[in-house]
Amino acid sequence: MKKIVSSLLIIIVLLIGIKIGSTTDIASTPSDLFESAKNEFEHEITKPNNKYENIELKPKEYLPNKIAKKINSIIEKLIEKIA
Repeated sequence: MKKIVSSLLIIIVLLIGIKIGSTTDIASTPSDLFESAKNEFEHEITKPNNKYENIELKPKEYLPNKIAKKINSIIEKLIEKIA
């Protein structure tokens, strides 16, 4: 019984992780936004006498990245305690 409960708990955690990692709107992922901005920049700078204004873009902290960093720090702390 204990193995079944722990197996179900692991499956639930994995499914939650998959749900968090997947995006509902594929066109708005950070890599797609970066790619579109890069393409716009490359198109504009190839024009003669271009008037491209420098825009400083900084990537936003994406929720899965935050969660992954927290999980990584937890794992590192556990490994330090074990070793």
